Amino acid sequence: MKYRQLNKRLLFVVLLFFSVLSGCNMDLENPNDLTITLSSRRGILDGHAVIYNLEDDAEAVILKIRQYSGETKTYKTDDLVISGNSVTLPGGIKSGQGFDIELLMMNKVCTYIARAKNITIEPYTSQVITCEVEEAKPHIILPKKKTPNHTFLALPDPEKKDFYFESNLSIFSNHKYKGFDFDKYGRFLYLVNEQDTSSPPIVTSQVKSSSGVFKSGVIYTGAGWSNYETLFCVDAEADTFYYSFNDKIFKRKFNLTNVGSPIEGVRLGNLSTTPGHMTRRIAVGKDYFVVLLFQSGGSTGKRYFRLFCFNKHDINTVISQKQITSWSESGSPTVWNEGDIIIEGGAVYALEYIYKNSGNDVIISRMSVYSLPDLKLLKTVTGFYGPEQFLGKRDGKLYIADNPPQPGFPKRLGIYDTLSGKLKFINTADISSEIEFQW
Repeated sequence: MKYRQLNKRLLFVVLLFFSVLSGCNMDLENPNDLTITLSSRRGILDGHAVIYNLEDDAEAVILKIRQYSGETKTYKTDDLVISGNSVTLPGGIKSGQGFDIELLMMNKVCTYIARAKNITIEPYTSQVITCEVEEAKPHIILPKKKTPNHTFLALPDPEKKDFYFESNLSIFSNHKYKGFDFDKYGRFLYLVNEQDTSSPPIVTSQVKSSSGVFKSGVIYTGAGWSNYETLFCVDAEADTFYYSFNDKIFKRKFNLTNVGSPIEGVRLGNLSTTPGHMTRRIAVGKDYFVVLLFQSGGSTGKRYFRLFCFNKHDINTVISQKQITSWSESGSPTVWNEGDIIIEGGAVYALEYIYKNSGNDVIISRMSVYSLPDLKLLKTVTGFYGPEQFLGKRDGKLYIADNPPQPGFPKRLGIYDTLSGKLKFINTADISSEIEFQW
């Protein structure tokens, strides 16, 4: 009897030992290193690296590891060992199967995302996992006041405000900030010398040199561009940029280092039905190219905003047009106007801000949404102080410079969610209380 009881006790101890050992194995930490290296092909970058060397070119690096349990661990620059085109996380990762890895690499103007899915991490083994860059997400650009220079703040996510980068690029003139965009490589393209009509170039902050490193440089120099008509936008997917010059629309193909010959489009003066006109903005989407034209009614004092929609493959033929705003500029004080457009999905979004010089009398302050290509009004969005310009778009959200009508009101960054239709605002002082933004 005692012999049987002893056997049962021994069996219980043995089972308990293995149970504890098994539980420890389930939570076993891998004491060795995990290294993430970028493929030489670099995915979307077609074999070229905008962030050529992570140690030198990346402002910040974030590694996210989603474990098989559903838990996600995030490691920032200080947690990692960064060298060349690889990132190493010292030991402490649980071993197992089904890990998803996401590596975010940020320069001043763009975040590049490399991914690897369903990875197995072996215990007691240092592993090297190769990722390809799958996505480039441009940052939202917030122009700073002209003093000391027309520089800007770049935010990967204005709502989180966990990262922001200050640039020393002086790119914005007194005549607003109408000339910047991004290509598919995440390069920040912008106009400079807008008021020097002899040679306002389009430049990029990251041109690839013969040594393989991206540096600032000119990719195209125009000549004789009018200050008030020097506008451009980028069709990132088609490697094409559009611009206005001498009252005409042009487009050019381009790649990392070269720019093709110009393709000439319609003369905008031929579209105007009134004595005076001015190109306010241009925008390009998946299938269509849109022009926002300011038109003057001459001595009548009437003023108009009109949209023109083109097939982007034929910029000589207007598909549709629509007068979207009208107002009177007769009398005193002077009436000013701001307008901008951006294309997202199958719609064009138009900002309309008309106000008197005193700043207290706002005549029109709204964003209107029109379908493409027929320019049918879909929706009107209000709630702005004075919506001056689109500052960028990301993940279905539009970012808008919202200017107060008079002193004492805060400047705001408007955020419009095109999927939910909701509009929210962030006071610029909440982004930085030390910077005065230029809008």
